[in-house]
Amino acid sequence: MSIVTAHSVAEPSSLSRLIGGIIVATYAIITILPLLWIFLTGFKTPPDSISYPPKIISEPSVEGYVNLFTTRSRQTPEFLASLPPPQTWYERLVRSRNMVIAGPSKVVPRFINSMVIGFGSTFLAVCLGTIAAYAFSRFRVPLADDLLFFILSTRMMPPIAVAIPIYLMYRELNLTDTKLGMILLYTAVNVSLAVWLLKGFIDEIPREYDAQASQARRPDRRSPAFAVSPNRPACSR
Repeated sequence: MSIVTAHSVAEPSSLSRLIGGIIVATYAIITILPLLWIFLTGFKTPPDSISYPPKIISEPSVEGYVNLFTTRSRQTPEFLASLPPPQTWYERLVRSRNMVIAGPSKVVPRFINSMVIGFGSTFLAVCLGTIAAYAFSRFRVPLADDLLFFILSTRMMPPIAVAIPIYLMYRELNLTDTKLGMILLYTAVNVSLAVWLLKGFIDEIPREYDAQASQARRPDRRSPAFAVSPNRPACSR
């Protein structure tokens, strides 16, 4: 007596799994190749990094990172001969290019500035977007659809149209060339996108969580907006 086993019609065959694996692996390789090429270029000498045709295999060098973290000045051979011998390997590397190190570069302070501005504007955009999105999702706001479209339409405005007015306003408020000015500007640009994304997120959260949050024991966490915050999952008590 033969035993017949049932198979799901949705179960992929071995051939389809093989083809799917090949497709996924090919896509992963194509996606990783540009990142790998950027990483390898960082360990090439300046002539090899811009050579044509491109060199896949070349002599490894950290000259690019020395150029990134130092400020160099080109000097004449006579001036280089009058200097004392280089003390470190990166000084010898720079001397081989007929240059001297004038000091550290500003890449680290500028990177820190970018981190402060990026995290600051993201934090403000998420906070303001959560408040606005919660109001649009939970309350009956008059002309809600029109207001949402108006918020989204701010991203359709050409940046050059508001560049001069913003510059004049920042100059009067002494916000030019400041971290606070950049944070406020990026927040104003990104808050519209945050409102639309977070509104869809809050719409999917059951309203029962709001009722549970309003009955929470801790008085400082009775706001329903706290329960649906994207930075903290709602939990029943």
